[in-house]
Amino acid sequence: MLDRLQTAFEAQREFVANASHELRTPLTIIRTEIDVTLDDPDAGRDQLEATAEVVRRAIERTEGLIDRLLVLGRAEGPLELDQETDLAEAVRSALDARSADIEELALDITLDLTEARVEGDRMLLDRLVGNLVDNAVDHNERDGRIEIATSQDGDAVTLRCANGGPLIPAEEAPRLFERFARLDRTRGGGRVGYGLGLSIVRAIVRAHRGTATARALPGGGLVVEVSLPRRQAAAPP
Repeated sequence: MLDRLQTAFEAQREFVANASHELRTPLTIIRTEIDVTLDDPDAGRDQLEATAEVVRRAIERTEGLIDRLLVLGRAEGPLELDQETDLAEAVRSALDARSADIEELALDITLDLTEARVEGDRMLLDRLVGNLVDNAVDHNERDGRIEIATSQDGDAVTLRCANGGPLIPAEEAPRLFERFARLDRTRGGGRVGYGLGLSIVRAIVRAHRGTATARALPGGGLVVEVSLPRRQAAAPP
């Protein structure tokens, strides 16, 4: 019992430290840009506009992290799981939201979408799909690929999202669901961070009594498969 509590405490402390670091980074950028501009008596309009753009991007990064932390907290709290969502439609919406990035990277999109209606928290289910699409785009390569399929089998629906990208050690793929996971690359060296995206996916899946798995692909990239019950069991009185 004490070992489990200690493990949970260490995990929570690590999460807080990582979140603090992620928040501190854009704030440091903002302070540095402002200080440099204020110290330059000859700063003109072009420099001021450049500083404003850097500050704007840093603020957007901070807002994005705060938003993800709030979603994570919601997914781990009590929920009303009585709203119906079609995961196939959610996929189309998520891809449309990233259409500019998909075009810029020249990604090849393959879809096999059939109606996949599931009962739950609509906002969280939309975020689940959005995070999978974001991960597939953000960790892909130019001229890469994304393959997404939805299906319904009896009392369960399945969402499968595969993408090209750098090689990931097979044994490290499950760690992608950890908060702020940093994985070794088998090609090119170094480590790459995955933030909160897939940890939010796991939290939402668990809140809906489903399962999520991640598997590294031999040629590079990742496939994530989510299975959810079509209907949520009534909570006990």
